[in-house]
Amino acid sequence: VSNFICIGIYNSCKSWFPSDATSVEQYASSQVYNYLWILIGIAGFGVLFNLLPPVANWVEGVIHRSIKLNTSTEAQSKGDLTESLLLNA
Repeated sequence: VSNFICIGIYNSCKSWFPSDATSVEQYASSQVYNYLWILIGIAGFGVLFNLLPPVANWVEGVIHRSIKLNTSTEAQSKGDLTESLLLNA
């Protein structure tokens, strides 16, 4: 999915890129910096979105459940009942 979004952004900003990347004059007169500002804006939005309390709490919950599941699975596969009992308490 992310590749399709990237291709869409690139195609909509295609006029900002030089047609001949080997030509210094075309590259200097192009507006590649606008494309970079769009990418910085997307990254900034992602950071701010992940700082929202509901999103941050959801991520923390997923991490906590994954750690608990992985450690309980490892304890059961090793036959260590003590660790498994402590995690389920």
